[in-house]
Amino acid sequence: MSELNAIINAGGQSLRFGSDKAEMMLEGKRVIEILIERLQGVCSQIIIVSNQLKGDGYHGVRIVKDVICGIGPLGGIHAGLLASNTHHNLVIACDMPFINIEFIKYMIAQVKPEDDAIIPMIHNRAEPLCGIYAGSCIPVIEGLAGTTTGVHPEKKARGFCVLRLLDEVKVRYIEEEIIRQFDPQMRMFFNINTVEELQQAYE
Repeated sequence: MSELNAIINAGGQSLRFGSDKAEMMLEGKRVIEILIERLQGVCSQIIIVSNQLKGDGYHGVRIVKDVICGIGPLGGIHAGLLASNTHHNLVIACDMPFINIEFIKYMIAQVKPEDDAIIPMIHNRAEPLCGIYAGSCIPVIEGLAGTTTGVHPEKKARGFCVLRLLDEVKVRYIEEEIIRQFDPQMRMFFNINTVEELQQAYE
């Protein structure tokens, strides 16, 4: 199995949730702590990309900020890749507490040197915030943003979705049939964007 770092993308503003999603509690723990605990056994280093979090309470975890602001999750992927010392990296959103570690191991085992990204497919749609990205994506993101640092001139510009990156790089997709072998209910892709969804997570 390849040696990878994990990048937890926690840079969003959490507008629909109403507070920092990285700090929300689930079964007595912060969701991001649940992610860290699960990933530490399979990834060499954990990197959190957040413009709000501080290092308190996250022992052994590196926290970095966006280098390019205003381009949404792409900015988090970019900052995490820049901070990482491994070519390939697992990227996961901070609001996905039910990740299936056996599936993560499977994804990591599929990595080939030439892959720019490995992405799960759910209902014929890419799930870009639970995938593997290579450092070769850095210049592509910078090209899409039109800058290498600072704030994009059209802050929060439309069109800066991660799918645009996937259109520009070499991607290997993992089909739903394979994913269901690890997680038949596909619960690992449940993410928490609202207080109501947090309540659903307890059910």
